[in-house]
Amino acid sequence: MESTPQAVRVTNLTKRFGALTAVNNLSFTIPEGAIAGFVGPNGAGKTTSIRMLLGLVAPSGGQAEVLGSPIGMPSQYLPKVGAMIEGPAFYPNLSGEGNLRVLATLAGLPHDRVHEALVRVGLEGRKSDPVKRYSLGMKQRLGIAGTLMRNPRLLILDEPLNGLDPPGIIEMRTLMRTLQKDGVTIIVSSHLLGEVEQVADWLVSIRSGHEQYCGSTDALPGRGSEHLVVRVDSDDEAATVARIVTKAGHTFTKEGRTLTIDAPPSYARTLNSDAMREGAVLTELRTSRASLEGAVLAMMQEESPS
Repeated sequence: MESTPQAVRVTNLTKRFGALTAVNNLSFTIPEGAIAGFVGPNGAGKTTSIRMLLGLVAPSGGQAEVLGSPIGMPSQYLPKVGAMIEGPAFYPNLSGEGNLRVLATLAGLPHDRVHEALVRVGLEGRKSDPVKRYSLGMKQRLGIAGTLMRNPRLLILDEPLNGLDPPGIIEMRTLMRTLQKDGVTIIVSSHLLGEVEQVADWLVSIRSGHEQYCGSTDALPGRGSEHLVVRVDSDDEAATVARIVTKAGHTFTKEGRTLTIDAPPSYARTLNSDAMREGAVLTELRTSRASLEGAVLAMMQEESPS
């Protein structure tokens, strides 16, 4: 990955608040052009890390670079960074367009960027409606529109999917993919691993302020593994399949009459044949790939906090 330009590079970054170490020798990279999921349980240090990257909190140790500039010199990179750290706040009685015009004025940006930003987030048709009539998803998109007026190369979104209904989540996914195609690097801090899986191609997982994993989502340990899922109609058949699988040297987990077997897809034919010979009929036999959520949770269970 060293040959790929890095949008963010963090090395041994640490932040202490008195006796509390919120971020502990954290190191990770995020390549340019990625949609990076920044995940971890509550209290893992995600928000503190983001605030350090944005120059809002001074680190206690370590170093980091954003778009090639050290975080100790935020004026060099912040003009190229858009961020939505908390839910966006707007004047409810002003229109979406009116709110963005206020933001543009405060930021010293030309007002012609307002229309462009509304088009990019799909709100051009609702630009004249007061924000109090916007759904939560629309408000989130309007917040992103506010950051896009700066034409950022890097966009940092803290829990952008929180509280959204399914249509709102789909809208946000689509928007993030569109921005990625436009060359924007996106960091999505979230605890919704199932939703991160739908959009992220890079993952940084932290726990207790330190890195657990940094790399592509497909390369996450356990993510690429495939299992066989077997279902039968009786407890006796389930016991038969369990005996066959154990004899073949494979491990499994059992939930009722469904067995999830740690075996490659190539074992399916042999298992089906052996089960039929022993009088067990497999009513379901399929492969299943470990989810991002399952792989991350398994990694968290294996590693004890430091």
